[in-house]
Amino acid sequence: RGTENLESLIQRHAPVGNFVLLGWLDNIEAFYESITVYCQSSITESFGIEVVEAMSRGRVVIVSETTGASDSIVNNINGYKFEISDTPTDNYYRKEDLEVSWPAFQMGGLINSLKDRPSLEMLANRARETSLRYDWEIIKQKYFEVWKIP
Repeated sequence: RGTENLESLIQRHAPVGNFVLLGWLDNIEAFYESITVYCQSSITESFGIEVVEAMSRGRVVIVSETTGASDSIVNNINGYKFEISDTPTDNYYRKEDLEVSWPAFQMGGLINSLKDRPSLEMLANRARETSLRYDWEIIKQKYFEVWKIP
């Protein structure tokens, strides 16, 4: 499923201007500075370091409940999770299901509702605080503890 499918779905189901497919970016810092909300619409992402990257820059994140990063998100506290209600076939969602009811395209309404600046700032600050748990030194130490490396 390449960007061709996403472009088609966006054109049919999302309000104009709510989604932009950027492709490869050389300057990721500029990207994070240019956004307010980061939505990872993947339904099968194991973790996705970019969620933590966005949180570390004080961006509100939206992820599906089926991604690894969803374990770090508490709804309305440090981000948002959306539910996947379709039934997968052989661990993949059928194209027909995605075209009809893919939850990521319902996120446009949520994003539009994030106009309350104090609430947005509170979520962003909590996201930044949450991201501190993912410092590489802390992660390395946890691996050492699990593997019993002195």
